[in-house]
Amino acid sequence: MERVFRLDSLTIDKAITMPMFLVIIIFILLIGTLFSLGTLRLFQQRKRFGFICFGGGIISLAAFIFIASFWVI
Repeated sequence: MERVFRLDSLTIDKAITMPMFLVIIIFILLIGTLFSLGTLRLFQQRKRFGFICFGGGIISLAAFIFIASFWVI
């Protein structure tokens, strides 16, 4: 692997394409938002919407794992 950018221990190489990077960023933002919103709603005693957000986060995580597994192959 050829190193393109190095900042201390962070190494970014050419193996990650721009579409793959965008998919990763979108899923990280989606999953993080759903889990944090679910946590917030549970603290606000809105259990139904909180569990719906957690379920959406789990479904998004499963979709991301599914997409990422086929992207690598």
